Amino acid sequence: MKKQILGFLIVLGLIILLINTDFNNLIEKIKLIPLKVFAFTLGLQIITMLSIGFQWKKIVDIICPGRKFYSILKINLKGNIFDAITPGAKVGGELAKVYEMKNGLDISLNNSIVALSLQKSVSIFSFISLGIISILYINNIRGMVFTSKNYYYMILSILLSGLLLILSLVFYPIKIKKLVDRCEFKKKEKLNNFLNLYIENIEKIKKNKKNLLLNIVLGLFIWVLYAVKLIILVRVFNREINVLILVGITYISYLIGGIPLLPGSIGSFESGLGSLLYISGLTLEESMVISIAFRFVTFWFEFIISGIIIILDRILYKKVKGGEYA
Repeated sequence: MKKQILGFLIVLGLIILLINTDFNNLIEKIKLIPLKVFAFTLGLQIITMLSIGFQWKKIVDIICPGRKFYSILKINLKGNIFDAITPGAKVGGELAKVYEMKNGLDISLNNSIVALSLQKSVSIFSFISLGIISILYINNIRGMVFTSKNYYYMILSILLSGLLLILSLVFYPIKIKKLVDRCEFKKKEKLNNFLNLYIENIEKIKKNKKNLLLNIVLGLFIWVLYAVKLIILVRVFNREINVLILVGITYISYLIGGIPLLPGSIGSFESGLGSLLYISGLTLEESMVISIAFRFVTFWFEFIISGIIIILDRILYKKVKGGEYA
């Protein structure tokens, strides 16, 4: 019921935004974004996609070495497509990655889930760390973004809880397993098997400090790139908004987009980002233009590129191998 109410409020907010928008002015604002700036942000998105693929490669090498970079990248591209057609951000895509790793890379189901868990741990840790830093900074600026302390403490509590959970999974997985052992439920044996594999591989990562540091740096780099794209687009219209405020807006928007209401979080992300930009000092039309442009770069462009590469790969496979595409 709460989800339905939230979905209704988001849709209502979008309708109100559309009613109050001067579309002639909106079109004029879109024309103000230089082609070279837009092309540069698209280039940054390609770097982001390749960096995520490389991060996956380093993690898969810990569990099942010898898999090719392109094969792993292709799994991520398929995940991007599923992200676009399933509710919320990074839900259906992650399930698709597990399935593809199991069937495309010949990795067991448990090992595939472990690989996903390790990558998500690094990615979420990086996201939350940057989010906490930027939100703490935003809170010190009077009148910026957080009009109510309740929203501030709620978001900060969610982020701190998430960070605590990630750190527990990384540094105290054995204690978590002991807690599971004390409980009785139907699929306890399956969960224990997964936890044994997870503990085994997380220990490998912790022993290989270079690999661990590389994955953390990659995670931070990937998330910083998302904020950089937003900063570049905002700077076309406004050069006064503080960079750290825009960083915080980026991560808060992704938190809003993570609520599984619509396919690919379409609508919830745009309305959240647009509202935060508007509160920060941009006009309504500028906020909408930036949110639409940013969404195209980070979502639709990624979806289109992923689809093109997968289709070309399918055609090339059939042409070269003369067989059925797997």
